Amino acid sequence: PPPAKAPPPPPGIPAPKAPGGPPPPPPPPGGKAGGPPPPPPPGKGGAKPLLTKAKRRALFWATHNKVSDDAVWGQLDEDDDDLFDEEERRQLDEAFAPRTEQKKDKEADAKPARITIIDSNRERNVGITLRFIKKPVEQIHHAMLTFDESVLTEDQLEGIASIAPTPDDRKAVTPYVDKLDSTEPAVKEALTPPVRFFIMAVGVKGFQARVDAWLMKLQLPHHAEDMRERAEAVTLAAGCVKQSRQFPSLLKYILSVGNHLNEGTRNERAKAFKIGDLDKFKAMRTSDGKATLVQVLVGLVSQKNPAIHDVVEELRPLKGLTRVDIKQISDDVTSLRTKANKFA
Repeated sequence: PPPAKAPPPPPGIPAPKAPGGPPPPPPPPGGKAGGPPPPPPPGKGGAKPLLTKAKRRALFWATHNKVSDDAVWGQLDEDDDDLFDEEERRQLDEAFAPRTEQKKDKEADAKPARITIIDSNRERNVGITLRFIKKPVEQIHHAMLTFDESVLTEDQLEGIASIAPTPDDRKAVTPYVDKLDSTEPAVKEALTPPVRFFIMAVGVKGFQARVDAWLMKLQLPHHAEDMRERAEAVTLAAGCVKQSRQFPSLLKYILSVGNHLNEGTRNERAKAFKIGDLDKFKAMRTSDGKATLVQVLVGLVSQKNPAIHDVVEELRPLKGLTRVDIKQISDDVTSLRTKANKFA
């Protein structure tokens, strides 16, 4: 009997080669025939990485695999292997090698617990001022001992004066004075900057006096200059009043009008009046409300003595005196004298 025919192979698998026959046709595209697909032909979109063996961190950027010949990319040389030599590639590998994460020692990195010594509000306010000063406590300490003006400015000294330790602050930090000089960093770091500042201040003999004396030394030149300018303005104004020819006449007219209005009262026949009460001439209005006493007085005096208007030029320097408080000058001089006697 004739031999039985072999069953056909499954779809996608080529039939075995018949002895002496032609090779079977290739599988259709998209088939599941075994073996990897052939590599794509070299072209503009298949640029090779510079380094293929060394491990390095990848650059995650947006790329394009198809470029137009009209674009600048299409005009670039396809082979970029010659741009960098082996030594330059090695430098790239070293520069962009994968990061090695080191496990942190939790015990070593653990921050020491802060020691609460002073009132929280007080500590916060002192901390704000210390951040404004921008100097470590150690530098402040050295500057206070040597009066080093290259370390602390006038503004910084004013800040230090504003947070100088009170008796309560001194009492609170005294038990911790020895810990500021501790050789153990953990002990020192447990003290907050405000506490370390107070401990430092307690350790400086006459800390408050040093701050006050230093501030006075820095402030004295411009304070003295300011008081001199104000005193000169007062002296100039007083001289103008004394030398004015029309000012006495003006006062006589004003006094005459006032005495006339006060006739029959306890203030009649006055010999003088308080200069500050001249504002009342501006506030007092006529019965019909259309004018003030100043306007009536100017009208009367202008008719009787037109030369009285010269007083405006004679007393012009008084205009600069409106910004000067004579009492404040006296108070400033007294305060300065008191401070000078304190540190003499």
